[in-house]
Amino acid sequence: MLGLGNRLRAVLNEVRGKRLADIGCDHGKVAALALLQGEADFVSAVDISPNSLDKAKKLAKKLNLLHKMEFLPGDGLTPLNYEPDSVVIAGMGGNEIVKILSQKRLNSRFILVAHQDVFVLRKYLQQNGYAALKDYAVEEKGKFYDIIVARAGESNYSDGEIYVGKNYPQSSVFIKKLKARKRHLERILNSADKEKLSSDIVKEWEEINNVLQD
Repeated sequence: MLGLGNRLRAVLNEVRGKRLADIGCDHGKVAALALLQGEADFVSAVDISPNSLDKAKKLAKKLNLLHKMEFLPGDGLTPLNYEPDSVVIAGMGGNEIVKILSQKRLNSRFILVAHQDVFVLRKYLQQNGYAALKDYAVEEKGKFYDIIVARAGESNYSDGEIYVGKNYPQSSVFIKKLKARKRHLERILNSADKEKLSSDIVKEWEEINNVLQD
């Protein structure tokens, strides 16, 4: 019932400490598995959608986990009245994750998975005093996901890493992801009006080429 793909397995492997906040909890699977596997002792499940919180509650009840969870309606980090050890923000775009991180400054360990515009998230971390503890790629069913673990500290992204990631810890998936991304970007570059293209698309393509040619 709670089968894990590579993306969620990676997220759960990065949880540390006793208290976890799952922001945008959706079905509540991450929260439930963190408790069942002993990755956390208590989870705050947060979602702006009442339907999502309902699903998370039903799953928690089915697994007898209600006594180890709280369900908070609201936007991002704002419903939290304490500082969790770990915070998961996954399943949304980079711009939305940046908006959430901007709501409240925490010293938690952030596990971040942006499904698009990852460079926007990395740029925010670089410019707002977050250290990337890890930044690596996983593959699941032909799709690639960047797993970023960060916390407040001295920024350590280079300008090139904003677009390609750190590949830390190193994995062969990183090169595979870059090759797939390069093909996608080249389709855009070849079909679009060059003058109307975002400079970030061109910059990302250039940085990917720099890495692949090394």
